[in-house]
Amino acid sequence: MTISGRGVPELLHAGPLAEASHVAHDCAWPGPLRPVFAAPPAPPHAGAVDADPTGTWPNTLPDGHFVLKWGDEGNVDAADAGIVLDALGRAWVAEVEVLGYPEPYGSDTFLLDVFLGDTGDGLPDTFGARGYEGRYEDGRPYIVLHPGLIEERKLLEVTAVHELFHALQDNAGSDYRFATDSPSGFWYEATAMWMEQVVVPETDDWYRSVWAYASTIREPLRASFPVDNSARGNRAYGLAVLPWFLAERLDDDLIRASWTTAGEPDVLVVLAAELAARGEDPDQVFSDFAAKNAFWDYPDRSQMFSLVDAHRDHDGDMYRREPALPEAPVVVPPAEGPAEGGTVYVRVPLSGFEEKLAIEAEGDEFGDAGSTARWDLRVVLGDGEDPALVYAELPVSRGVLAGELEPGGLRVLVLAATVWGLGEGERAGLRYTMRRIVPEPVTLAAAGAYGGGCRSGDDASTGAGLLILLGVRRQLGRQLRRQEMETTCAGS
Repeated sequence: MTISGRGVPELLHAGPLAEASHVAHDCAWPGPLRPVFAAPPAPPHAGAVDADPTGTWPNTLPDGHFVLKWGDEGNVDAADAGIVLDALGRAWVAEVEVLGYPEPYGSDTFLLDVFLGDTGDGLPDTFGARGYEGRYEDGRPYIVLHPGLIEERKLLEVTAVHELFHALQDNAGSDYRFATDSPSGFWYEATAMWMEQVVVPETDDWYRSVWAYASTIREPLRASFPVDNSARGNRAYGLAVLPWFLAERLDDDLIRASWTTAGEPDVLVVLAAELAARGEDPDQVFSDFAAKNAFWDYPDRSQMFSLVDAHRDHDGDMYRREPALPEAPVVVPPAEGPAEGGTVYVRVPLSGFEEKLAIEAEGDEFGDAGSTARWDLRVVLGDGEDPALVYAELPVSRGVLAGELEPGGLRVLVLAATVWGLGEGERAGLRYTMRRIVPEPVTLAAAGAYGGGCRSGDDASTGAGLLILLGVRRQLGRQLRRQEMETTCAGS
């Protein structure tokens, strides 16, 4: 049985594998490009066995739920093969036995084929990828791994977790479709990346493509993705922050339920129903997700910022950056606005002033194709990569945000504007303005009117009036207070 085909390559970002490919991510095969190969007929008896035990492959090693197959090139021996099988075995225990995901299709009958690519003798190519998962024509999955992973144990662990999770996804029970134009296509890669840190908590691999989501964050949340190395091509991997956020807010069971729920092809519809069943307001949850991404408020925030910043000039800046406080109204036309589930992030510097701010933002009532737009508007204050963050609670009604806040010494304000309800290819614009509220000194009338002044004979004008000044002190910014000055009286 000869296997060939091309997958979506993944960046090997450390060690000798780092130069294996110039492209940014490997993994499962999107849509119609996913390879389908002829499979040997099932044996007439039950029990997990090698589906192709005829000796076609120069080297085979069964272990647990897997059978590893490789050629005579690449100096791979049985000990090396054991290292790979051990990593796959740990991934199986975590994902199937502990987390409770259904086994891959056909695992009750066959061992799961795992090939070390690029080792000759008809073995599949890796195309520079760390690994990928594919399907035989009978629906059974197989996995291809790069032999260089044997020398890169940390990458081997997370790649085994990632690719095995792909093998589980299609047998979990959902009605999703893994294709570049599927509304749930992104969920395959987003959750496989998320699963990496569930099983291997110390890994940073799970968020290394966050830059791709950041650079395309105005696009539809369900955006299709091309098979290339662009930001859009890597976007689904960067969306690992969504399952991370949902699992952290609730639990890992929510993500499993998203895969085991049948009858709905759109994962966002499934997630909304699951959130509601758990007593959560889906709109509020996704609003909080958009607000969290304003400063990438995750455990490895500084590293995420570095990745996002490193790509912004070439792949797109997630922020609409204002050079100063926009006191005159700013109009964002639909062409520059968000699409369905996308977000515009307006970044405003606050360094050097601490006055109260009045903020107004309003989204277009309709998208540019006439759909009624439903807006979520949030304001977050922070200090760049510094941990200090304030999620401002400002009133929003019918797509309009209006309120006042105090910066509290924080140096950056981000307005997050997310829109829902739009059709395919549709966008909506918005407007915003922000101004300082500066307190003005107030001089009150002569003190006699307040019963607290001094008189000299019958001539009240010889007494100095009581002067009250409004001072400002800092307490989460500057708060107004009234300071009474001493009254000086001349004569008696």
